[in-house]
Amino acid sequence: MKVQDCTRVHALKILPRYFAAIQRGTKTFEVRKNDRNFAEADTLMLREWSDELGYTGRTLRVRVNYIMHGGQFGLEEGYCVMAIAPEMLVHNHGPEVRGECMEREGA
Repeated sequence: MKVQDCTRVHALKILPRYFAAIQRGTKTFEVRKNDRNFAEADTLMLREWSDELGYTGRTLRVRVNYIMHGGQFGLEEGYCVMAIAPEMLVHNHGPEVRGECMEREGA
């Protein structure tokens, strides 16, 4: 029997200082307005952006491992904190992808 897993890929801007911290492994979370209904197992394509240069062409692909939703612990409603783990560094990013579904064998 085939089971459909829907994982979403979100392309997001990120400032150079935060991009570098994730790349170094010292920043393992992302705080965002939850206007995309982020979910565990989603992928974030973090595209480095600066006001001076615009997109730099560097992209980090990270997986969302855990989400804490706003409205608790001082985090404003409508925001979330996502625990992330890097998947890869992509130098040439492709078109923005907002969602994809993959089929896998399962019961």
